[in-house]
Amino acid sequence: MAFVGYLQILLEYGFWLSGTRRAVAVIHEPLALSKLFWAIYGTKAILLLLALPPMAICIILLPNLRNCMEIILILAIGVIGASLFPLWLLQARGLLKDFAWILSVLKVSNLAVFAFIRGPDDIRGLAYIFAIQSVAHGIIGQYAALRGIKLSPPSSSWLRDSFRQLRADFSIFLSQLGGTLISNSTSVVLGISAGPEALGAYMVADKIVRAAASLTIPVSQAVLPMSANLFQFDTPRNALVFLRKFSFVAGSAIALGCLIIFAFAPTAVHLISGNQEPEIIWCLRILAFYPLFVFFNNLFGPQILLQLEKDSSILKCNLLGCIFGLLLHPILIPYFHSKGAASIIIIAEATVTPLLFRSVYGAYKSMVENGNFYRIKANWLKG
Repeated sequence: MAFVGYLQILLEYGFWLSGTRRAVAVIHEPLALSKLFWAIYGTKAILLLLALPPMAICIILLPNLRNCMEIILILAIGVIGASLFPLWLLQARGLLKDFAWILSVLKVSNLAVFAFIRGPDDIRGLAYIFAIQSVAHGIIGQYAALRGIKLSPPSSSWLRDSFRQLRADFSIFLSQLGGTLISNSTSVVLGISAGPEALGAYMVADKIVRAAASLTIPVSQAVLPMSANLFQFDTPRNALVFLRKFSFVAGSAIALGCLIIFAFAPTAVHLISGNQEPEIIWCLRILAFYPLFVFFNNLFGPQILLQLEKDSSILKCNLLGCIFGLLLHPILIPYFHSKGAASIIIIAEATVTPLLFRSVYGAYKSMVENGNFYRIKANWLKG
């Protein structure tokens, strides 16, 4: 599943961010929306064709993967089916209630499936069920997003538009990839240098805080189309006023949740692992405020800088955080093991926050100096 997960990261390509921004701007223009739709899925097709040869080579050369070839192929079909899910279009159309229902049904069905998993012999069946669920997820999502929209067929420039989309969103993809790289590399280095026990302690704490951080994602996804709409059709001043109020309410609630995780870390560890391992408790307390940094990074990045066409600023900030985290690997992990790994994750995420804020402040000053702070974005982008 981890091997196929790289295909999933590639096919997502950050479209839930960039696609939403572009779809909001053309949501009432059927021809432009159709062109965007085919360009996005054309890009996904290109990425799939680029990914298949390296995956095939890895399966052929690595015995462990070759022995699991059938399961990998089944899971890959599921990932391709899931990539059909048009979250970007659901967000742009404000159909997040439909998204919530689809996601809820999927999660409930996933929980039901695990009730039937008894051992290694059931893994193949699990792979088939995952593939069926994912394909159904993508098809139902397409139906919900396209309901009431009359799509035009692909134009003669479809392939050219797809390559243009691939180039335009490359910086967003790299930004998303940075977080995945620091997370995966930290786990790998910890497992190699400190062994399975240290890795297990870190992974338990990591799963808890990432589960908490995932609860902030639906909130951000619900607000993204609203902020994109305000930045596109209203003034930056009104958009920032809205986001300031949102960040105060949501940020306060998330900060309170982080404090609860920090204070009740022993209880949370006992519920998850069955005992109160000091190492896991330490890791959990180090990572306790990770959801808060994720929230603010999402606020400054996708909610503000992305809407102001500052994609390169997001990329630079995320890459600097990733590089800083990677440089800490040989310093913290060999000496502090799981606690060092937890420290790297929180430091890397916390490093990005002030960098993004500095970019937001720079964009704000620039808009004020150019007289664009009180002008509609569509007008000041025209000059």
